[in-house]
Amino acid sequence: MKIKTVLILFIISGFLGMSVNCYALSYTEPPDLDGQYIGSIGLGVNTVSGSIFADATNLVEGSSQLDPSDYDLDDFYFVIDSGLFLNSIDLTFDTTYIDGGTIGAMGAFASYAIKDEQGVDIAYNGTVDVMNSGTIELFSDLNLGAGLYLFDNTNLNLFRNDQFSTNYTLTFQVAPTAPVPEPATMLLLGAGLIGLAGANRKRLLKGK
Repeated sequence: MKIKTVLILFIISGFLGMSVNCYALSYTEPPDLDGQYIGSIGLGVNTVSGSIFADATNLVEGSSQLDPSDYDLDDFYFVIDSGLFLNSIDLTFDTTYIDGGTIGAMGAFASYAIKDEQGVDIAYNGTVDVMNSGTIELFSDLNLGAGLYLFDNTNLNLFRNDQFSTNYTLTFQVAPTAPVPEPATMLLLGAGLIGLAGANRKRLLKGK
């Protein structure tokens, strides 16, 4: 009976410990996309990483936007397999000020979009402050199903002349199409299974 109880607890802990990120996406960065000038993207399990360097010398003349021949705002395709959906995307920046750390000496705001196979915007966020290190929820409540999508770094606008570099990581929150049970529901299920195990043990003891 002890072995049976341990087995039940192990099954419950397995349910509660499941991570949505065990469902992996696949990515491609074809040569016809932007973001090929400095280096390719780094790929992990549902994560994409890269870096940006910017100063006044790599601006488009007469503009506050970076010249696409001098930056590496990576664009890439990602595929969601059948039976999965993409719920949200988090973005983490780790920014370094090359002017000696004068925070506020420069402004930089990035814009991002997710497009479908026809190039139509599904989601857009144009107010990402690159100067603030940390993690933000870039896109929420996406609920994108199976298909091919483009993650598009649309532009990076700079204000005031300065230099900075930043490493970034995108984290894709992926889950199966079937709803994932809420923790409270799983706890109730666990309590019920443990209760059944206890009742079964009492019956065994009475029968002795």
